[in-house]
Amino acid sequence: MGQWVKVTIEDTGPGIKQEHLTKIFEPNIPAKKTDVKFGLGIGLSISIDIIDEHGGSIAVKNVDNQGALFTVTLPLRQ
Repeated sequence: MGQWVKVTIEDTGPGIKQEHLTKIFEPNIPAKKTDVKFGLGIGLSISIDIIDEHGGSIAVKNVDNQGALFTVTLPLRQ
């Protein structure tokens, strides 16, 4: 059992397309192209690796046109 820390990160953007949800944690999935910059899509793959290494988990809940909610759960270590 033990104690856990839960962190939630939410945005109010357009959400994640349903067909992309199964691939968002894969490395090098291109992020959305904008006028400012074009991401390489490695942020979530690095995040899940770090979270896994610490014995935690990450989950995403998506609502099209309303944003996404990421929940990170990590074991509390003393």
